[in-house]
Amino acid sequence: MRKKILFVTMLINCTQPLFATIVFDIGNVLLNVKIKKAIFKLAPDIASDAFKHKCSPWRIARVASRRLLYEYLNARRTAQTGLPLQNNSITDEKGKLLPDDLCDLLSGTIDCAALITKIENQSAPKGFDDRDKKLVITIISKSMSPEAMASIMEPAPGILELIDECKQAIDPQTNRPQELWILSNMSEENFTALAKKYPAVFAPFSKIFISGSLKICKPERGIYQRILDDNNNQSTLIFIDDQACNVQAAQTVGIDSIHHKNVFTTRKELVKRVQFQDRATVTSNRLFNGHTITIGICSALAAASIIAWKLLHRTRMV
Repeated sequence: MRKKILFVTMLINCTQPLFATIVFDIGNVLLNVKIKKAIFKLAPDIASDAFKHKCSPWRIARVASRRLLYEYLNARRTAQTGLPLQNNSITDEKGKLLPDDLCDLLSGTIDCAALITKIENQSAPKGFDDRDKKLVITIISKSMSPEAMASIMEPAPGILELIDECKQAIDPQTNRPQELWILSNMSEENFTALAKKYPAVFAPFSKIFISGSLKICKPERGIYQRILDDNNNQSTLIFIDDQACNVQAAQTVGIDSIHHKNVFTTRKELVKRVQFQDRATVTSNRLFNGHTITIGICSALAAASIIAWKLLHRTRMV
C-alpha cells in the first residue's frame, strides 16, 4: 500500500509544472514595431525620390520591402572586400538573411553612425546610383538608429500583463520568485534607448543578454551556451522567440523553447510549464500595489465622512 502511495505521489510531482527561468526576446515579443509610423517616417523620402525621378511603383515597393537596402548592402560589402558574404544564419523576422553590415550592427562590431559614414564615403556599387545610396542612408538612419528604434517600437499588446504573471509565479517547493531574463539580437545603443523609454517593460528582468554586448548573435550556438553557463543548472530555462530558426537553435542545445506568435498562444504554452497564480489573484495584487495610496486616501475620506455625519446627527438631536 505504501509503495502505491509513493508511486502516486511521484507521478503527481512529475506532472506538476516545473519552476523555470523564462528568457524573452525583445523584437516582436516584448516590443512590436509600429509599422504605420515606420512607413510614414520613410514615406516623404520615398515619395520625393519617386516624384523627382519618376520612379516606377516597382522601385517604390522595392524600397518599402527592404529589398533595396539588402541588395545595396550586399553589393557594397562584396565590392569593398572582394570576398563572398559571410552571414549564413542570421535572419530578419521574415526569414531573409541579413546583410553582413547589419550583422555587424547587431554584434556590436560597428554602430549606426559609423555604418552611415562608411556608406557615404563609398561610391555606389555597380548596378546602383546615388539615388539608391541616399535612400539606403535614409532607411538606416530613420529605422535603425537608437532614436528611430525608440520612436517606432512599443510594448506588444498584453505583454506587461504576461510579464507580471511570470514575475509573480512562485516555486511551491523553494518559495523562490520567478526569474526573468532577456536574450536578444540588438545593438547596445538601441537597447539603451529602448530601456530608457520603456522602463516598466525592462525593470522585471534580472539578467539581460544583448548580442551587441556579447559580440555574437542568435542563432549561433555560442550565445545559447552563454545563458546555459550563467544558469548553471539552477533552474529549467524556457526561451521565447518569434523566429523559428532561433527557437530550433536553442532546442539543439537542450533549452526548452516556445515559438512566439502572440501573447495568448505564448501564455498557453507557458501554463504547461510554469505554475502561475490564478489570474484573479494577479489582477487584485496589481490593483493593490498600483493603487495603495489611492485606496488609503479613499479610506481616510470615507472615515472622515462617517465622523462628520455622526457629529451632524448629534448636533441635530441636541
